[in-house]
Amino acid sequence: MVNKSQALAVTLAVCGAAAQTASADGTGGVYVQGDIGVAALQVGSDARDRAVSGLTQRVYRRSTVLPRLGGGYDFGDWRLGGDYTHYPRISKGKYAKAQAQSLGVSAIYDVDTGTALQPYVGARLSLNRVKSTFGDEDEYIAHDKIRVSPGVMAGVSLQVDRQVAVDAGYRYNHMDANMKAHEVSLGMRYTF
Repeated sequence: MVNKSQALAVTLAVCGAAAQTASADGTGGVYVQGDIGVAALQVGSDARDRAVSGLTQRVYRRSTVLPRLGGGYDFGDWRLGGDYTHYPRISKGKYAKAQAQSLGVSAIYDVDTGTALQPYVGARLSLNRVKSTFGDEDEYIAHDKIRVSPGVMAGVSLQVDRQVAVDAGYRYNHMDANMKAHEVSLGMRYTF
């Protein structure tokens, strides 16, 4: 049986070999990326949540501005990255509030078109913290959950020069059974 330190050593060796290959042909490198976008958040509630808060719908939706910061390594045709997203608190009326944070790892494949415009697709695995409260100060139900969950992404990058790319994309983040996010963002990626 393989222990955690052996698995980590193998993973680092594979990533190091891939990084060596990518840097040998002049493509790739470490990158940082900042995005700003709009997220359509969908928050679900169960019968108890609705009874305490007075909500009449099982699901409520809100759109909000969304900042995201990330970084990773560009291997040429694919990228391995990590990101942090802070979803601002949203509320429905006076008695229902939800907030989330997401820390994710993504594998992204860049489709080589031979031009400066490069579409991409990717998958994301994230650790999400979702906090929600239903009700008032006299009677309320609070949820504070941490979940590992999947997500997907697609978009297009415009390579401005060798180091700078402008990125426009869509992401879906399934944070838990009661919270999901559809995101559209615009960002800039700088490769060192």
